Amino acid sequence: LIIKGNNLLALHALKQEFKGKVKLIYIDPPYNTGNDSFAYNDNFNHSTWLTFMRNRLMVARDLLREDGTIAISIDHNEVAYVLALLDELFSNENKKNIISIKRSSVSGAKVINPGVVNVSEFLLLYSKNTKNWKPNKVFKAKTAISPLKYRNLKEHSLSNLCQL
Repeated sequence: LIIKGNNLLALHALKQEFKGKVKLIYIDPPYNTGNDSFAYNDNFNHSTWLTFMRNRLMVARDLLREDGTIAISIDHNEVAYVLALLDELFSNENKKNIISIKRSSVSGAKVINPGVVNVSEFLLLYSKNTKNWKPNKVFKAKTAISPLKYRNLKEHSLSNLCQL
């Protein structure tokens, strides 16, 4: 489903059909860096940005299932503000993780320019409801080699080596 247009209006349109049915919402909002190099406004004052985000997060919360997760990508410019907002809307007990993501290295012009160099972003994870939420662990258990299999493997390898 692709919806082109104002994202707040789109969220409200989706809410009519998908309220309480969405498992995961990922939001990549304007980082509010002060430059408008993207196709959207990235130069809000903090109160305007918070209102912008609050309106969207309230609808997103309504879209989530009880075991749903919301993930928000953000950098240092607004991380403190959005954390306070998420704690208000989703509660601090539903904060699942704050993941640091390395976006670049201190190299090139960054090394010689004075000041602090920003090399990370954050992914904030919240659940809608802690008691219904379980992480989706995606991993493959390692298969252990039993001592017997290892001995046979070792003997097989040695016999192959002797034949060379």
